[in-house]
Amino acid sequence: MSCLSLHAQNDIWISSQELQNLPVTGAAWDKLKSEADKPSGIPNLSDQNDSANVRTMAKALVYARLGEESYRNAVISSCMQAIDSEIGGRTLALGRNLAAYVIAADLVDLPEPEDSQFREWLRRTLTEELDGRTLQSTHAERPNNWGTHCGASRIAVALYLDDTTEVNQAAAIFKGFLGDISSHSDFMFDDDLSWHADSLNPVPINPLGAMKDGRMIGGVLPDEQRRAGPFSWPPAQENYCYEGLQGVLAQAVMLSRAGYDVWNWQDRAMLRAFTWLHEEADFPAEGDDTWQPHIINYYYGTNFPAPVPSRAGKNVGWTCWTHGQTIPANQKPIVTTFYPTGGSETTAVTIYGFYFSNSTQLRFNDTSDLSYVIESDTKIRAYVPSGASTGTIKVANPYGTGESTASFAVTAEPVLRVTLMMQGAYFSSGMMNTTLNQNGDIPLTSPYADAPETASAIPGDAVDWVVLEARYTVTGQVPLKRSYFLRKDGFVTETDGTTIDLALPGIPSGDYYVSIRHRNQLLAITATRVSLFAGQNAEVDFTTGLSQFYNPSSAVELEAGIYGVRAGDADGDGYLTTGDYTVWYNSFRLAANGYEPGDFNFDGYVTAEDYNLWLTNALAGSASFSQ
Repeated sequence: MSCLSLHAQNDIWISSQELQNLPVTGAAWDKLKSEADKPSGIPNLSDQNDSANVRTMAKALVYARLGEESYRNAVISSCMQAIDSEIGGRTLALGRNLAAYVIAADLVDLPEPEDSQFREWLRRTLTEELDGRTLQSTHAERPNNWGTHCGASRIAVALYLDDTTEVNQAAAIFKGFLGDISSHSDFMFDDDLSWHADSLNPVPINPLGAMKDGRMIGGVLPDEQRRAGPFSWPPAQENYCYEGLQGVLAQAVMLSRAGYDVWNWQDRAMLRAFTWLHEEADFPAEGDDTWQPHIINYYYGTNFPAPVPSRAGKNVGWTCWTHGQTIPANQKPIVTTFYPTGGSETTAVTIYGFYFSNSTQLRFNDTSDLSYVIESDTKIRAYVPSGASTGTIKVANPYGTGESTASFAVTAEPVLRVTLMMQGAYFSSGMMNTTLNQNGDIPLTSPYADAPETASAIPGDAVDWVVLEARYTVTGQVPLKRSYFLRKDGFVTETDGTTIDLALPGIPSGDYYVSIRHRNQLLAITATRVSLFAGQNAEVDFTTGLSQFYNPSSAVELEAGIYGVRAGDADGDGYLTTGDYTVWYNSFRLAANGYEPGDFNFDGYVTAEDYNLWLTNALAGSASFSQ
């Protein structure tokens, strides 16, 4: 990897010739001009929040467009005042501030001897020690905004000085930051590695297709995202990620103008990072990060929201004017990855990539999915169509067809058989009562809003609706929730009341905690994970002992050798508390009957007998989860 060509004069960030083609009317220009007309202030490169740098850059842009000497004179003055103002600060402050002055100096063509003095200072800044670090060492070691800002200023300096060796070294570090550990791998990461795709091999931007607990994390800046805490979902909207990208994008613009193919490095790492924040974290750029989508749209032909006027960043800005015109996409779709990697018919599949907005066809191998939904320019929700076979996923638009490199494995569904007794409904001899059913109280539609299901008729042996769940962790994500009937003999059945081998549509093959949830009994959770793999059968029998339950206190021996989940959890939180008593009492005082959550014994009435069930279990410290 080497620099193809260093910048021509006035070409580090943008050339004077390019600027002559930009308008001097409109909101973007008005914002730039108004900032350029304000006093710059005295530069202070030891202050990481100083804004004199981007205002100086504004003056340089206006000068390069209009040719008015007053703006140039102001830039020259600021560049001279900036010299040595970094002393006493940290490399973060120097990294945030310096690039804008270098770009400004490049645009106005500093006169001699000012240029000679400026160059001498710039050379010093590369190795000057500030609070134990240098611009170079911070760039090489810090996998976050410290490193990216220092990298941007380092590259600006190297380009201004026409130092090919320095540019090449900085470019290698930048490529390593994007994920190419063969280029550079000496970053020093925080101890919290939970946001990394591979904690044994951490990289500053997670690789293409990286998943964790079924969630897309390809493109995450782990050392920035962890500032909001360890991995969790939905992800926190952590602004440090955008802060890190400020330095990343500034480096990219300058390196690309020097001839490096940065925008495609590591599977378009910068686009993936920006897309993850916008799509997965649901966190569009705001405030002083709103200059960034203009750069992304310009170089990738995307359509991310890009405010006009936008605010300048901490290091550079004014891109709503300089880069506000996007390069026409007119490109065929690019399919980068998808999740899950396999499934059966009707499995929901999320497809990630670029240029999806105008898609006209989606195929699994050669079978079309007619129900796909374009969620954004970078994400499609699809469903495995009937008759599909294992093969690549293809997305087409008027400009061509994009195809995944990996194959989606079309498989048979895993099959699960579950047996459970519920204390409240238990009668005797391994049977539960069907009183609610006989009274006509059970609704045709499942009462669980998060697992909707409707039956054409209530089977004669049905005790009630339950929800079967497959959980990655006991209290974590639940990729499968589906309503079934619980039959009086303890089998969980399809809505026909007879099918006990339950197909689990859309669940990725893997090991899961299986749970059965009811509207007023404790949650039954398996003690260990159950293997649910495509085309294989699995069985869970909660009735054989307390050891079958994740928390044995959630179950009770109903009669010799038969166990069931305890009654009384009217609010469905997995614990027996006064909240459940309140639900019971509110129904009891109204003499409620029918399909009531306070009817713990399933007789159709809310009475003192239900209270006694709750009280006995509550005093026993019963719960679905460990306490």
